[in-house]
Formats: sequence, C-alpha cells, structure tokens
Amino acid sequence: MGSCSRRTEDGYSKFPGFYECVDDSVLRVGMLKIPEEFCENFEGKVPQRCLLHSLSGIWPVDVKGLGGELFLEKGWNQFSVGNRLKIDEFVVFHYIERAKFLVEIYGHDHCSKMSRARESNGLLVDHDVINIDSDSVTTMSLVSETESPRESTSAKRLSKRRRRRNNVATTSSSGNPCFSVEMSETHLSKGPLLTPRSFMRNMHKPDYVTLKVGSRPWNVNWIHSYEKSSRFSGGWRQFASQNKLQKGDVCNFELISKTNEIAVLKVSITKMYA
Repeated sequence: MGSCSRRTEDGYSKFPGFYECVDDSVLRVGMLKIPEEFCENFEGKVPQRCLLHSLSGIWPVDVKGLGGELFLEKGWNQFSVGNRLKIDEFVVFHYIERAKFLVEIYGHDHCSKMSRARESNGLLVDHDVINIDSDSVTTMSLVSETESPRESTSAKRLSKRRRRRNNVATTSSSGNPCFSVEMSETHLSKGPLLTPRSFMRNMHKPDYVTLKVGSRPWNVNWIHSYEKSSRFSGGWRQFASQNKLQKGDVCNFELISKTNEIAVLKVSITKMYA
C-alpha cells in the first residue's frame, strides 16, 4: 500500500489518494486499511461512510476505526466482488470530494480496466455513456476562483467523467438489469431522474414504472426520447419526498418484472448519513 501522487493523463493527481496491490487478505478479510498518511486529508472529520465511484457504479462503504486505524469495511466485499478484483491487480483511490473516491483498477497487463470494459463479457460490459442534459444535473464545483485555467480544465474533465459514472447500467447478483444513481439537489428539488440508455437495452420500455421499496409501490411516468435518455418524470418527486431522499443518498434500481404496459423496479436506498 502507498500514497498516490504521480500525475496521470486525466489530471487526477491534483487530488489526494492512495493505492493498494490486491492480495489474498484484501479479498478474504472483507475490509481495506486506509493508510495513516492519507487520513490527514479527512482534516479531523472522518466520514462514517464513503462512496466509491467506479466504472461499475457507485458503492457505499462504511469507514470503521479499529485499534487506532481506519478501514473501509461494510460494503467493501460487495465492491471487490462487483468489480471482480483479482490478486496482484492495483486499485487506485482518488479523493475527489468529501466522503467520495474515484476508483481506478489496473489489471495484470498494467492497463486500466476502464479502457477494456467494453471488451469484457462480465459485469462491466454494459456501460454506454449517456448524454446528460446540463439543466438536469447538478454537480459540486471543484474549481476555486484562484485556480489556473489548466486546473480548471482538469476539474471540468473530472466532473464530466464523474457524471458519466453516476448513471450506468449493469447486472445485479441475481442477473437482473439494474443501475445506481447518487442523488443530487436537482434530482430532489426539480427532477426528473435520467435512466441509462443501456438499461433494458433491446427490450421494450413501457411508459410507466412501479418503484417498490419493500412492499410499498409508487407509480411513476417513464418518458422516452429518441435523441435523449429516458427519464422518470411524473410521480418521481413524490417518491423522493416520501422516502426522505437527501443529497448523497444512493438509489439502486433493479428490474424484477415487466409487461408491455409497466415495469416493476425494486429500489434499494443507501443513506449517505445513516
């Protein structure tokens, strides 16, 4: 394990971070130690939960203190399984914002899995980048007034990449199509919620969807456009309000049944601040 300070092509080195070489203990123990040298970046305010943004989606992972050290614990095993971590691969963590890491994974060929995702046949295959309307997405600015134009360009590029990873389709452990979205202020106050183009690809998408949290259903309009991504519209804000969604919460939507008229999605909500 070590610190990550070398400049990359994407300009991520302006953000603090660390890396880990995957060994048997990383996969077997089910948690990952955060280097002591890195912990100073928390500035004395250690988050109880972090969001790991990888190509396969957004993974909430709890931070736990043990014996004076900090670990990524509950949720780490799901992250390692979902991203198919293997022994001797490298995982690089970029701390892009409070309680949020951008995670890159490098395979045995020393190349990023991000660049090879579309060539794989597994979990990381169905990740077409969607077109996100500027008036439908709110992102936190990573640029201060004193930053140079070069730094501003790097931050904008990173912000764009983060939006791409925030709304991608993948496959659940049960084999069903699913996708995850981290809630923003716009999702909650204005709506709508964009759904990935690759979600339910090659399947008829009905005009209505039932979102189920536990046994309780909410009926929502699902609007489809040829040129733009589909979106949850009428009924979405009521769903968000009644489930007390807040900025930073992560919703995972999994298709569990479908007819020509309506699709039923199971929604799992992970609170940013439990």
